[in-house]
Amino acid sequence: AKAPADGYTLMFGGGTGSSTVFFKDGLDLFRDLAPVAVMVSGPWIMYASARIPARSFQELLPLAKSRPGGQLNFGASGSKAHLVMSAIKSRAGLDYVGVNYKGQTPTIQGLISGEIDISIDGGLAAYKSLVDAGKIRVLMVTRRTSLLPATPGPADAGVPGIESGFHSLFWVPVATPRDTQVKLNADRKSTRLN
Repeated sequence: AKAPADGYTLMFGGGTGSSTVFFKDGLDLFRDLAPVAVMVSGPWIMYASARIPARSFQELLPLAKSRPGGQLNFGASGSKAHLVMSAIKSRAGLDYVGVNYKGQTPTIQGLISGEIDISIDGGLAAYKSLVDAGKIRVLMVTRRTSLLPATPGPADAGVPGIESGFHSLFWVPVATPRDTQVKLNADRKSTRLN
């Protein structure tokens, strides 16, 4: 936000949920920065430890009900994942105990070891080899995706009314001229990431 507003300095980061992080430093995401391009966007993916018998979200619901008092453990890192899971919990009537982790790697380790039963994350890359090896299962996506075409979305899984995803964007200082912001957005749209 204090960089020259010339379009040469960009910040890469999350969307609205990130704004609370910046308030501690006196920076207001929407007052001081302007979003210019979405770089990454996708659904949240619900994962399960292979140590639990549920192979789908539909199988998870009776399992959760058979473990009253929050005997099902949900773990994730980051407040956005917990908010999305809280919405699913409310809609589906899941009862679980939330476990906070300090990052994606410890969360994955918790799933593999069975320390936690389920998790939700915005990424697939870190999990793919473990899913392919049968150590972790994919139960549901919060928005249908071509990356996991056979995986049910919320309505298919019996949790209508939840369609959520994550976004990571490029931001510039708010004083960056509008024509520069438009050009950065157009440049991003013409670039293909492989």
